[in-house]
Amino acid sequence: MVPLYDVDYSELTISLKPPHLRHISELDIRAEDLLPNVEEAMHVQDAQIWHIADILYNSFPDLRKR
Repeated sequence: MVPLYDVDYSELTISLKPPHLRHISELDIRAEDLLPNVEEAMHVQDAQIWHIADILYNSFPDLRKR
């Protein structure tokens, strides 16, 4: 902040402010870009099931015998 001497309140106009030289570009993002496809979803589900089974087999070794 810079103190301004001998300047009345609201004496400075918004036009004194320099214009923005950069603009935020719009991105064309669709749901298909964010959501996994069927093959990726099945891969994640298979990996989750494998991890759950691995945790259960490590915690309860008798389950492997069944």
